[in-house]
Amino acid sequence: STPLCIPLIMDVALATSTANGFRDPPPSIDTMLINIHGEVSEAWEEVRKPDFEPKRIYHVAECGKPEGLPIELADVIIRVCDTAAALGIDLNAAIQEKLLYNTTRPYRHGGKRA
Repeated sequence: STPLCIPLIMDVALATSTANGFRDPPPSIDTMLINIHGEVSEAWEEVRKPDFEPKRIYHVAECGKPEGLPIELADVIIRVCDTAAALGIDLNAAIQEKLLYNTTRPYRHGGKRA
């Protein structure tokens, strides 16, 4: 498969959410953020399943919808990119800046274990 870049994901995510009616009316920032949180919660629910396998993707028999941790993590990225695109945020630049800054931080900064 072709590697995707953040700006492309943002464009496709915003176009898809718009085409599917999720921008009419435009959601509030808090709604967009809680939707991101919802996708993280769905990822956590996958981990809690007794037959959990981190790399497994499976499909719902009735509709073929893909499920599994990889899919839920993809949903998190899609929601983040859609939110950033809707707000006009240059997420690509923000990620680059944050990754660079993180290289300057000390080991386990802030005294946190995780």
